[in-house]
Amino acid sequence: MQKLLYKDNEKYLKYLILFFYSILLILSSFLFNSPSEIFNGLKVIIAHPDLLIVDYFEVANIGSALFNSGLVMIMLLAIVLFQNIDPNGPVISAIFTVGGFSMFGKNIINVLSIILGVYIYSKIKKEKFSKYTVIAFFSTALSPLVTHVGFGSELLVPFNYIFAIVSGLFVGLIMPPLASSFVRFHDGYSLYNIGFTAGIIGMVVASLFKIFDRPLESLSTVYEGPDGKIKIIIYIIIISMILFKFIISRLDFHRYKNLIGRSGRLVTDFVSLDGFDFAIFNMGIVGLICMLYLEIIDATINGPTIAALFTVIGFGSFGKHPRNILPVMLGAILMLKITGSDLTSIGSVLTVLFSTTLAPIAGEFGVLFGLLAGGLHASLVSNLSYLHAGLNLYNNGFSGGFVAAFLVPIITSFRKEKADE
Repeated sequence: MQKLLYKDNEKYLKYLILFFYSILLILSSFLFNSPSEIFNGLKVIIAHPDLLIVDYFEVANIGSALFNSGLVMIMLLAIVLFQNIDPNGPVISAIFTVGGFSMFGKNIINVLSIILGVYIYSKIKKEKFSKYTVIAFFSTALSPLVTHVGFGSELLVPFNYIFAIVSGLFVGLIMPPLASSFVRFHDGYSLYNIGFTAGIIGMVVASLFKIFDRPLESLSTVYEGPDGKIKIIIYIIIISMILFKFIISRLDFHRYKNLIGRSGRLVTDFVSLDGFDFAIFNMGIVGLICMLYLEIIDATINGPTIAALFTVIGFGSFGKHPRNILPVMLGAILMLKITGSDLTSIGSVLTVLFSTTLAPIAGEFGVLFGLLAGGLHASLVSNLSYLHAGLNLYNNGFSGGFVAAFLVPIITSFRKEKADE
């Protein structure tokens, strides 16, 4: 097994493991539903409006949601493999994030035109698509726009499908320049930069719908049924990540200490800096932390919850580790408790897990500022989704961008003044 770590083979080891998780999701789907039920559920998923929050576990069935997620992940992996890209932290985080959100909001159809739009942008710029692949994957945050135009609008066939494709292409064409510009807004202290960018685009698009007397209405459909088998699958994924580390190489606590000593600020690629073995180990650890939190509060594991879990797990290769996520999560929890919110509600669960977009603030400035960032995020996030009317699946990234842009200049200003004294 150690031979797999030779430089010539490490890339293929990454692909092997990533395909393993994709196929695991597809195979797991048949534990819940029959092939015909899964197929019919996929048809429902493709045509159902996806404005936040639409849980595919509930509107279709669990098997279809898992199958859709695995299929989307395989599709993204095929795109990466076709370009012969060595999967690094950003690529891995994007694949897991999109895979997670394929439990609520994304499907094998509504992500394609957006990715194609970014591809066209790369051709216009006469640059390799590999430079924009990660942006293309994350840009699918606005996939509900494609579904809404295609299946939720009053346009007649085939004009609805044509305009749906055009809307996706439009998003893909404008996302790369906007994303590179808006990263300066929060200076890399919010890991979900595309979430902030998508929020701005979604806000503009939602305003256009409203001004033409076609206001968008957010939805809230969440699965609250039994989740025992789902938990087992999640634990298999998390624990296998930790075990893969021991299969690949021995655990060197000094090297892992180096990883958790990093701030996580964009761009901090643990795969490149610390090795894939430590990155996947860290992915398992942060996933386990989040899963244990959900067990403590007795939250239901459903589509949106898995989306949040997969996002944190994915970013365990790209900026998040136990030292910088725990203060932010605790800050969000404290704010929710102070305001009397139910920690088990889907809004609170997503707020706590997704608040880790601000992990770099804790990593850079310490525990107290991490607590403050998490608290501010919890107070802001619920008041922003109406701006984009649920078009942006990464609403917490939208909120995180504002929190970082507000908090970081204040912190750095006072730190500089103190240093000058």
